[in-house]
Amino acid sequence: MADLENYAEELLRAKGVVSLTQDDREQTKTDLIDRVDDRLNAMILDHLPDSATDAYSHLMDVDDEEELRSFLLTFIPDLDERVDIVLQYFRRDYLNGAGLPVA
Repeated sequence: MADLENYAEELLRAKGVVSLTQDDREQTKTDLIDRVDDRLNAMILDHLPDSATDAYSHLMDVDDEEELRSFLLTFIPDLDERVDIVLQYFRRDYLNGAGLPVA
């Protein structure tokens, strides 16, 4: 799926966050990644049938991205488009200050 590390870094640049210590910057990026990941997981769970959620949880634990992607595409053929939409909405919310960490 998406490279969330680079995505978070780009969000910080777009927001104009420049005066953080390295530790604070890394913590802010981690917070952003966690929040984006929560939104992505919510989208995925909304589109998976109930019968597939256990398998999804197992694949998340195994951490095999190729197998996970294949599994998700079986149930969510437009996965990439849906991920892009989630990322676009998150970016909009973050840049507009919708209750997300600024830094």
